[in-house]
This record gives sequence, structure tokens and C-alpha cells, in this order.
Amino acid sequence: MAIEVWIVGEDRRMMIENQRQVNRYGSMRAVCILSDKALNESIRKMKEFPETVEAPSLIVMDYNFLKKNDFAQVHLIREYDKLAGVPLFMAVNEKTEELNDECYENGAMVVVHCIFRKSELVRIETRSEEHTSE
Repeated sequence: MAIEVWIVGEDRRMMIENQRQVNRYGSMRAVCILSDKALNESIRKMKEFPETVEAPSLIVMDYNFLKKNDFAQVHLIREYDKLAGVPLFMAVNEKTEELNDECYENGAMVVVHCIFRKSELVRIETRSEEHTSE
């Protein structure tokens, strides 16, 4: 199984920059999902074609995108069996203890910066590889 990372949010510039970073780093492939509609469509395709559409190895979601809808997208992802165990990282502009706590309370495994740092890319790759081999 290939290592595919979904990067979900509405800030097109940030999503594309992160996609470039992930695609340049290691053996991962990033896919940007730039709206609720696109996320729903991706999940619909996975449900409709379960034999041919693979689940991602990791999902990174923009905190601001999630906060706008009270983290409804996290619940949508967790309700689908094929995505329920996929590691979920949340990306924030600036890390604070309060923000980290809110992210963890709403399902984040790890909190990263909106524009990934090198150490965060390593963590994304490591966790993606671990999940893929499970």
C-alpha cells in the first residue's frame, strides 16, 4: 500500500505548500482536499468502490477549517470504518497549550504547525509508515 496523506482545509495556499513539502519528502504522496464537499466526495468514493479506493495512511486537518463546523468533519471521518483508525493530525497557526488541548479533545493524535516543519514531516512520515504496516 502506498503512503498517501490527506491534507484537508480551505486555505488553498497553505494546503498546496504542505502538499509540496510532503511530496518532496520521502516516499509519501499528499492529496489536498479543499472543502467539505470534496471531503464528502472522497468518502463517498471510498464507500462506493471499497476494493479500488484505498484509505489514506494519515490525515492532516486544518484546525480553523474544523473549528468553523464544531469539528463535524472529524466525526464524519471517524464514523466510517475504513477511516476510523487512520491517524489524525491537526494543523494550527500557532501552538498554545489551550489550542493543543482543544485539538486533542477533538480527536487529534498530534498537533502540527500549519506550514510543516522538518521535524513534523518526519513525524508524518513515521506515523504514516507505522499505520500502513499495521
